[in-house]
Amino acid sequence: MLDSLSLVLLGPTGQSLDAGCWREDGLFHFCYNVLFKAGYLSLFGCTKNQEQDLLQAEELFVQFRKFDLLFPRFVYSLLGPWEWLEVARLRRLFHRMLAVNHHLEKNGISNWISYMLQCLREQQGPYLSHSKLVIAEFLAVGAK
Repeated sequence: MLDSLSLVLLGPTGQSLDAGCWREDGLFHFCYNVLFKAGYLSLFGCTKNQEQDLLQAEELFVQFRKFDLLFPRFVYSLLGPWEWLEVARLRRLFHRMLAVNHHLEKNGISNWISYMLQCLREQQGPYLSHSKLVIAEFLAVGAK
């Protein structure tokens, strides 16, 4: 987690940020963004291209925030027609971006996730179970 947190805060080069990199943001949004990306990278690992990993984590955070804002009304079925379409689009996006085969080649994947996926493979669980596990972990990262 510490490596992922320093990657998110300092970038792939590990150099300290200069004043030009800072932008004004709400404290909640900043903390949520940093912890989400660090948690995601800690659980799902990194490739050798850490800049690309950070961009993917940022894109997932942006899309997750959309889902997070819709979620309370989604649970109570209070969404409008366009919002239902947006939730469906986000769910498809998460399934595509978090496909199990994308994470198997990454370094530093969480031992817990590796163990759970190994158990599912040994029990010859359906691929859908693997995807559901990864999506549940992703949502847990976002929910803190």
